[in-house]
Amino acid sequence: MSRPLSLSDAQHLLRRAAARGTREEAEELSAMGLEEAVDRLLRDPAPAPPYATRFARNQRSQQHREISLLWIEHWLTTPTPAAERLVLFWHGHFTSAFQATMGAQGVDFWNQFAMFRRLGYGTFGDLLKAVARDPVMLLYLKPKLLPRHFLDQKVEVVGQDEGEHLNHKALLGHRMDATGE
Repeated sequence: MSRPLSLSDAQHLLRRAAARGTREEAEELSAMGLEEAVDRLLRDPAPAPPYATRFARNQRSQQHREISLLWIEHWLTTPTPAAERLVLFWHGHFTSAFQATMGAQGVDFWNQFAMFRRLGYGTFGDLLKAVARDPVMLLYLKPKLLPRHFLDQKVEVVGQDEGEHLNHKALLGHRMDATGE
């Protein structure tokens, strides 16, 4: 039997996990009990609507505003708002500022959000591998200036999850075992 969840606790859960929630949503979660409410909030993310801009490639600030409004609308209406909270978390963790990624378009950021949505609940290693190959992140980091410690330390974390050692060659698709082969 599920532990009870008060209306006040359900509202708190919605604020913390989803950064949004109506009284009706809180009442629905409260009626489910704690375990079922948490399962409901952490279910697989609902897909976001497709993004197609009406602005030209050189109208990046308009694309930025357009994508921001589309994402907020999705967050406010999706049945899985906790997933969007996680997208925001990963977007903040793996920073890639729109202004610093000249050449990236709104659709590239929308695809990055989709990657965070798809892999955000999974293993950190899988997410890190995808981020290391993400076009927006690569534009942001300017690969020829990529700090060696990012290549060595962060990719080694992925290797430790898999019981292997990976160095900067992992970004190029090369894998190495513990002997360096």
